[in-house]
Amino acid sequence: GLISNVFVVYKGGILRTAGCGVLEGYARHLIIKYASACGLEVDYQPISLSDSHLWEEILLTSSVKLVVPVDCMYVPIYQQDGNLQGFDKVWSSSGAMGFYKRLSSKLHKD
Repeated sequence: GLISNVFVVYKGGILRTAGCGVLEGYARHLIIKYASACGLEVDYQPISLSDSHLWEEILLTSSVKLVVPVDCMYVPIYQQDGNLQGFDKVWSSSGAMGFYKRLSSKLHKD
């Protein structure tokens, strides 16, 4: 986005975020810097909704909030005429937030 970035932790210890078209800011730098220290490998690939069954965590970064965990993700459903019909939940957090907790701990120590 213009003022934020999204990161997804995949099963198997992969932290995925887009490699281009991103906000190259301080919060993004911190996530990438601490990912390996938290046991994750950074993969600079687009995040696909079709992979949502493999997601463990979603994090948003911004200069205002720094890092924010996401509880669930909805996508809009449109009718054939283009009008919004509703929303479909594609992912919901298990509540563990392992990477987010380890990251928060490291940020508070440094």
